[in-house]
Amino acid sequence: MNPMHHNEKEIRDFILELIDTKQKSISQVSKENNISKKNLYKWMIYRWIEKHIKKTNLQ
Repeated sequence: MNPMHHNEKEIRDFILELIDTKQKSISQVSKENNISKKNLYKWMIYRWIEKHIKKTNLQ
């Protein structure tokens, strides 16, 4: 996986937060920001894996 710049991660997290809080739908974010739905889903899955691994490592 390519290293992500800090700024890119903040933007990605902000976009995912909009989806999580239901302020925007995946379709809206995709259209408004020219990001494919596939990439949005990949970000969501990657974030879930990161959280799960951190949780598992702490136990």
